[in-house]
Amino acid sequence: MSDVAERADGYVLTLRGDERTYSRFLRLVAAEKRCCDWMKLELLRDGPAITLTIGAETKEGKAVIASMLEPLSELVEAPT
Repeated sequence: MSDVAERADGYVLTLRGDERTYSRFLRLVAAEKRCCDWMKLELLRDGPAITLTIGAETKEGKAVIASMLEPLSELVEAPT
């Protein structure tokens, strides 16, 4: 993972912008939106950068998101 910035309600992840990474995170965001409507997700692609913003309205929700950061980094590093 290129960069993780903490916000009051969650995290902003900036990733390398290759097609494989974008496709994986696009599928992840779609799945998470279906199962976890408490989580705010936004995926943007701007040239070579992919930005994933993940937020929650509660401290508990933010803690769940924090526990996902390591598995998310593995998703970036995993081979296709």
